[in-house]
Amino acid sequence: VIVTRNPNTNILYKNIIAIKNITNSKILIIDNASSIDLSKIRKLCDYFVQNNTNEGLAKAYNYAIKIASYLNEDWILLLDQDTEIYENLDIQKIFDEYNKLPIMGKVAIISLNRIYAHTTKNEIGNFKLCKSVVNSGSILNVKICSRFRYNEDLFIDRIDNDYCSRLRKNGFYILVYRYQLIYHSIGDYSRLYNKQISKIIIFLLKILSIRHGIREFKKVMHYRAFYVVYNNYYRYYTIIRNTVYLCSRGKIDLFYLKTLPSWVLSLYEQTNLIITLKLVSLALFHGILGDLKNDNKKLIKHF
Repeated sequence: VIVTRNPNTNILYKNIIAIKNITNSKILIIDNASSIDLSKIRKLCDYFVQNNTNEGLAKAYNYAIKIASYLNEDWILLLDQDTEIYENLDIQKIFDEYNKLPIMGKVAIISLNRIYAHTTKNEIGNFKLCKSVVNSGSILNVKICSRFRYNEDLFIDRIDNDYCSRLRKNGFYILVYRYQLIYHSIGDYSRLYNKQISKIIIFLLKILSIRHGIREFKKVMHYRAFYVVYNNYYRYYTIIRNTVYLCSRGKIDLFYLKTLPSWVLSLYEQTNLIITLKLVSLALFHGILGDLKNDNKKLIKHF
């Protein structure tokens, strides 16, 4: 399953060919009102759904699960429109190993995206138990996941964290395979912090991290030199808003509140102080108030 919105058709075309050659899978594309010609892509797909408006990632995933359930599919693999799968991906081998697990019937998601998995220390065979995994690279158990809906009010960001949290609270397991089997990146690219205020705040955050030990300090020293760039800076808005909404209601781990400073600084790096203050204030307001559906009506024009 690939949800698209004005994708790079050359990259997507190559990825679909690779998926078909490696996995021998059926391809379902749900397009969220792209303004470009996708006729070349449509010809490659087994199923193609064209939405007239961009209704968000969560709604597209819910529809994909519904279609898979109707077609009596057991599992579906979610991929972003720019995600590439590695040539050594052997789906059958993964499921052969999965079928030997004692928790087999209670696994809701198997992820191929180890790098971005929020793992626990617990291992079982070639899998690690996870608190959360990102959408791209997730293989969903249709029978289990058809009982749960992605929160469509979230629209795009944090829908995976919320979904995984609800699955785990209901007694289901989320696994990630021990080897990275897809190429996936968060955002459009990464960049060094450039503005002076950002550098000062990052320096202070690094100093504060020392109290958590040298190991944490080294980790922070590495990743806080860069920030994730979204060409559409309203993505920072939805990340901040949805994080506040979910954490304030106990729907996801409070750990995610720690990520807010980096997202605020990323927004500042991509815009200016006035826009940052305005959008952060609105994100906090709507996140605490919880009127996401009404807020989305104003947001849709930016996506």
